[in-house]
Amino acid sequence: MSMHELKNLPLKRWDVPYLRGESGHSYCARLVSRQGDEASLRQFAMHNGLEWRKLVPEELLAVTLKLPLSEETKTSLLRYTPIRKGTKRYLGDERFAMGEFTFKRRRWCPACIAEAPYGRVWFDLLCIQTCPYHNTPLVNRDTSGSPAPWSWPDYAVSRNNVPLGGPRMPNELRRGGLGHYVLGRLGLEEALSAPLIDGERMSDIIAACEALGSIIKYPNDENAPSWEPDYAETGFPKLAGSLADLAEFFRQYIRTHHPNGLPTLKTERAFIKLQGRLKSTCSFRPKIMRALKEGLEAQGRPEDEAIKDADVEDDRVSFQWCEDQFGIEKNAVRRIAESQGSLSPGSMRLNRLLLQDAHRAVAYARTLISVRAAAAKLYVSKSAIQDLVAEGYLVKRTQVFSHRTGPLFDPVQVDVLKKTVDDLPVTGDLATSCSFHSAVRRKIALPGELAVRVLKGEIAVAGRRPGEQGFQALLLDLNVKHKRPMLQAAKGVLTKAEAAAVLNVRSNTFECMINAGLISPKRKASRLYVFDHDEVAALADRYVRSSDFYSIMNMTRYGFRDLMVVKGVRPLPKTSVSSDTMYVRSDVLAALDLTVDPTIVTDPSLIEFWELLTTAFRSRLPKVRFPARIHHGITKAITSSRACKFSLTHDLEKGLVQVTCGQISRAERITVSLGRPETWGAMIEKVINAGESSEAEYSAQLTARNAEAYRIEKSGIV
Repeated sequence: MSMHELKNLPLKRWDVPYLRGESGHSYCARLVSRQGDEASLRQFAMHNGLEWRKLVPEELLAVTLKLPLSEETKTSLLRYTPIRKGTKRYLGDERFAMGEFTFKRRRWCPACIAEAPYGRVWFDLLCIQTCPYHNTPLVNRDTSGSPAPWSWPDYAVSRNNVPLGGPRMPNELRRGGLGHYVLGRLGLEEALSAPLIDGERMSDIIAACEALGSIIKYPNDENAPSWEPDYAETGFPKLAGSLADLAEFFRQYIRTHHPNGLPTLKTERAFIKLQGRLKSTCSFRPKIMRALKEGLEAQGRPEDEAIKDADVEDDRVSFQWCEDQFGIEKNAVRRIAESQGSLSPGSMRLNRLLLQDAHRAVAYARTLISVRAAAAKLYVSKSAIQDLVAEGYLVKRTQVFSHRTGPLFDPVQVDVLKKTVDDLPVTGDLATSCSFHSAVRRKIALPGELAVRVLKGEIAVAGRRPGEQGFQALLLDLNVKHKRPMLQAAKGVLTKAEAAAVLNVRSNTFECMINAGLISPKRKASRLYVFDHDEVAALADRYVRSSDFYSIMNMTRYGFRDLMVVKGVRPLPKTSVSSDTMYVRSDVLAALDLTVDPTIVTDPSLIEFWELLTTAFRSRLPKVRFPARIHHGITKAITSSRACKFSLTHDLEKGLVQVTCGQISRAERITVSLGRPETWGAMIEKVINAGESSEAEYSAQLTARNAEAYRIEKSGIV
């Protein structure tokens, strides 16, 4: 520290040794007294720009820490000075309420001052009224009856020059009391074990001690003072033992003050006062109320049968505690507990639930699922759930989580309802049936109304769609007259789905091309649009997706879009947000100064495999329409019935090709190595077998559904 810094220090002398358990206020007072030029701490604060009307411990500590003291002294000062944080004060790691300290009049033990004149940190704690070492009351006046203000810097004599110390007494810690417990928590003595309150906040412990002390001193006195200095020390021995000891105290308390009758929690004045004084934020309040409940219930037992730990180990907690701990609304916990039959009996106003039952209710609440999840399990739209609830098939729970809105459902109940739907008997006519969702689309009924009528048996089930579950699988006998089935497109023409597959674009992208007038259907049949194959192939040569280019160029779609804007290349107009962005292929190549199209695959092994694959499909499954060449990303093919879907992806760096063929739910996925041509034939055979199986299954389903309604040749159905 430089000379300039030394000259600017608030105190010129700091050769005062720090003493055990001394607060920052006491140490600062002794430093000021050592200077000899300040009459009180208030004058010192005034001269140093501090709050002087009401001394602030934090400000005095900050001034003291500016002095060149040892690190050990600074650490002790920080630990044993009550520092305000929000609405609480902290001594080290221990939290106290603001009102548990006194900063107006000094309190001291005359025997302690006689040994060493300085302020111990526990002098300022109102909960300690008796010195833990000398078992004498702490005083706030000297022998002449004059008070010693908190701003007085001298601990040896008062302002009237009256000694503050008294006769010397044996210095021995009074073990087992509140003072011993507080000193142990502050690290000044060996810790006193109190299992019921160890680890809890000191502010809660002192409040609970004072609450118990008040009913001990004034059992049934309505005019009892709200606070007395010895409340905390009177109530502490009852909390120093186990929970069973506390319950036994309540048991004897009731017998002493109510020998002729058993009170209740709602009629006994002392218990009402106890519940009112225990703060709702007290973390061990449920334990105290549990002990009180056990003390009431134990009145019928023999007097020589003491309450054991096992009698109170099942803690009861409040619904508010469940909400604070787990974020589940207290009323929701109550309703769930009632449905589980786990509410404890009696007239307890707060502790309604055993702790294990609370955890069981919370665990159940966390398994609840949303409306969307319930609808997904039943394979029905979300709008149908409300009708199922109204008819009693489902029970919804509202306002369960404080951070989450919307009704929730029991997944087990949803699964039971789904099994009920899957087990509905088949009694209807398949020829006049339609699927559940087709009935909704035809506006025969709303989803919820239709689901309820099916469950009530008002609508017969004619069958189920293979591979489907829940309501989605049902074929309902609704006396439906079917339209003429869709016919297979002739050779040289394509349906919409096949044309989109040849172009390797989404179906809504092909709709945009139709709306833009780039291609027109040759003819329209019932549920069938037909397009010329050559015209579709010409579109594939002329237009290209933006994703084919930006994936190769390692760009984002937005970066590629901006690049095309700069180059003056405009995409085709889009009528759907989800459709592909299409450009004229020659415009993109010219804008990028490319002579070779990078989206066209030129690997000879891959091209050879592609030709073998498409040739085999044309001979075995001519309904599958392939694009003219392999695309850079994923290459797709499809039939007009969409019963068989095909896709091919390739990784030329690894020399692998993955082929997927069949229905979406049961597709065959095969990986082929381009470096092993001898395996190509077997792999292609597996792919074609999967496609033939899908087509045969679909044709059988369609034929069975319409067999009694009309006759159609099997080759005409797809």
